[in-house]
Amino acid sequence: NYTMFLSLYKASAALFIPLFLAFCSQKKRDIAQLKGNLPEVSETGVPVIWLQCLSVGEITAIRPIIFELTKQMPKAQIYLSLSTYAGYINVQGKLPYHYLSYIPYDNPAYIAKALEKIRPSLVIVTETGFWPAMLFMLKERAIPVFLLHGRVSERSFKRYQTLENMFGFCSTLFKQFSLIFPKSNEQLNRFAKIGAAKEKLCFEGDTKFDSFRKRDEKKVKQMCKLFKHNKEEHFTIVAGSTHEGEEELIVKAWREAQKRSQKRIRLILVPRRLERIKEVENSLQSLQLPYRLRSSLTENNQEEKADLFILDTIGELQNLYYLADVVIIGRSFFPPGGGHSVLEPAFAGKFTLFGPYISYNQEDAEAMCALGAARQLQSNDALPDALYDALYSPPKGYNTKLEEYFKKQSGASIRIIQKMLPFLHHL
Repeated sequence: NYTMFLSLYKASAALFIPLFLAFCSQKKRDIAQLKGNLPEVSETGVPVIWLQCLSVGEITAIRPIIFELTKQMPKAQIYLSLSTYAGYINVQGKLPYHYLSYIPYDNPAYIAKALEKIRPSLVIVTETGFWPAMLFMLKERAIPVFLLHGRVSERSFKRYQTLENMFGFCSTLFKQFSLIFPKSNEQLNRFAKIGAAKEKLCFEGDTKFDSFRKRDEKKVKQMCKLFKHNKEEHFTIVAGSTHEGEEELIVKAWREAQKRSQKRIRLILVPRRLERIKEVENSLQSLQLPYRLRSSLTENNQEEKADLFILDTIGELQNLYYLADVVIIGRSFFPPGGGHSVLEPAFAGKFTLFGPYISYNQEDAEAMCALGAARQLQSNDALPDALYDALYSPPKGYNTKLEEYFKKQSGASIRIIQKMLPFLHHL
């Protein structure tokens, strides 16, 4: 059964290659690299560690692993691959890697070509990066491969259960991993239910807690100057990682809160994908709302009365959170949603609001709500009142709890690397 499924997978992969490559060319990805024509690693006799992550969010999880690996194995060469243009651009110059590329399409011919170029001693993939062709080819070559921060969404979980019951797909696929490090205990249970062997599963904590860095005073100060930030004169709302339809919803709630407020309320919209900036601009223009792009701001800018902004640059959201009185989390107001990180604004000590659809980050969201640092809305209609209440009657006492929580959750990266070490003896 599984052999039949794998044959069907390879056939469908080959069938969809032209469509996939056409889509990727529109997303500014390097087509040659997607076909396995990757930068060739120099033969220096030192181990090569190939790390793969999908986009910006996965970089957060893998950053502390890379730093820990460079401590444990200082001579190793780090080869980093990403799937998205935003991730590829965002990571440049920010991590200690030796090579950077896109992740090749999961086609045996492309993967074989990539493996010839990289010759990895060890492979680490993140979150949902379990591609059959690549995993089987790594296993054939006796190359250890680990799943870091592994997760299966609720929707995917049902599909995987069906595939496991029909073909034994998941249990066979997960055997290819040396170890699986799930994102949480709940995720560990999901992997176990869809066929992952108990001895393959290790929950050592969430590495993203090790990736949070202390406030960069210089960069936060720069943000304050650019946005003419004055806490005494106005409130600031930061809407982080918004998706289609959410900007209009948030702008409407902001305008309603403005009508009731005696103090200016400023809104900074941060679309998840830079490709959507023009779309968001068109929406604001149709509403005849004046706005400023972050890229147009200078420290000498005299337009202090601007109240609506769009962040159209990469890598500044975390520093921007420090300006916020309230943070709104995107990809949470419309199905299927899934949500984005509630921990990034929480690390900055900020109170967050998010919608009903936060499934990808549900455990973190529940933890923040329990600490009094967040509120989940059960309907989109509740956003205007919730926004006004958070500004004028902010919750108290959660900052100390947040500091204790982040401190308690740290250290997963060291524990995970220690679990990997027995597989690295041949390096």
